[in-house]
Amino acid sequence: MDVLVNNRKRRLLSIVCLMILTFFGLIPQAAASSEKFKIIGYLPDYDTQHIDSTVNLAQFTDVNYFSVVPTGDGKLKFTDSGNPEQLKALVEKAHAKNVRVGVSIGGWNLSDNFSAATDQSTLKTFVSSIKRFANDYELDTIDIDWEYPESNEAERFETFIKTLKASLGDTYVSITVPSGVAANSQPSGHWEVHFTPEALKAADWINIMSYDAQIEGYPNHSTTELHKANLDYWNEILGGKHMDKLVSGLPFYGKAADGSVMTYRNIIKEAPTVPLEDEVTINDVTYYINNKQTVRDKTLASIKTGSGGIMVWAPTMDTERSSSTNLMKVMSDTVDKEHVMLNRANSLAAEPPNSLVAKKINWLDIISVIIGLLLLSLGIPLILGYWQKYLPQQLKGKKINKKAFAKLIGFTAVILGLLFVLMGLTPWWVPTLYVVGLIAIFIKLLK
Repeated sequence: MDVLVNNRKRRLLSIVCLMILTFFGLIPQAAASSEKFKIIGYLPDYDTQHIDSTVNLAQFTDVNYFSVVPTGDGKLKFTDSGNPEQLKALVEKAHAKNVRVGVSIGGWNLSDNFSAATDQSTLKTFVSSIKRFANDYELDTIDIDWEYPESNEAERFETFIKTLKASLGDTYVSITVPSGVAANSQPSGHWEVHFTPEALKAADWINIMSYDAQIEGYPNHSTTELHKANLDYWNEILGGKHMDKLVSGLPFYGKAADGSVMTYRNIIKEAPTVPLEDEVTINDVTYYINNKQTVRDKTLASIKTGSGGIMVWAPTMDTERSSSTNLMKVMSDTVDKEHVMLNRANSLAAEPPNSLVAKKINWLDIISVIIGLLLLSLGIPLILGYWQKYLPQQLKGKKINKKAFAKLIGFTAVILGLLFVLMGLTPWWVPTLYVVGLIAIFIKLLK
């Protein structure tokens, strides 16, 4: 008799363990749905020779090839320093690391033809050219870097972005915008009349150039305060509820008051000691930089504000990957230390909105998880023999076996609890498989 009882206990314990192991085995699947933070790097076509020595692609979620430019008739072309082979090589390397690849269209002094390309007569051709380009090079993102639409072109820009997003489907669309705030913490212009809120909302995210913001009397072009202020500025333009769409950028170069620039890599080569401040003087010229501490502070600021991520211009300007002065390592270590979930690609293409491997959590899902956890906290103690004294002595006038009744209630609560948690955290097919698995287990036990 004792042997039979012990066998039953072992069988019951095995079922509980199986359900719990199944549940926790699916948790990583659910956790993937909460990933959101991006680390984006712009890789200029004129600096690709430094990619292998300075850029660890695994530290990024996204990289943008810079740049291709629009033509007046709505086509795309590479710059004189770029070519198809560069882009193909980048896509192959990045996709091997599960990193999304975008191409940046336009840029400073490369945006003259946007007006003609987005004219009503050429817009359809332009959008078709971009879509074909994205397909031909297996791109995940199209980044629009129009610097800058005039105020009388704002409506045209909005139509362009909406049309482009509708045409590209699962391919992401990002918009690059200037520093909305000058180095004195005051707005640098009325940028909402150039980039309408509706145009910005139509994009998947917005990359903010939180640098080159120096004005007379304020030579530091990219302070931590500017980084934060830009997130607030553009979020306000968006209506105050879209911080997760904003990606604030930081420079891996130094800039002097006279506008001259030097890469961080070359500054480290020339500086007598590693800069501990955000300014360094080389050959009687003072350059304002982001040192390691500032990079850490800006990364933390982006995380704490709940923004969509952080952007770098440009990782190829960093020191070598193995160097103790490497800035990307500081950023990556900060993200790891804060236990931030990165928005990494689950495939080599943009995730479809109704993905089978991800789920957007809403408040009903949260309630489902809470109910599930409450049921688990009730069921597990009952299975283990606790709380039996709170059960009734009789049920409908008949005396009951408290021990057996406790196990029945406990197992029911655990099964339902795990089901509720799975329904809250995972896509529909996961709890479905769970139910099918339970049915199969109990059929086997009944044989």
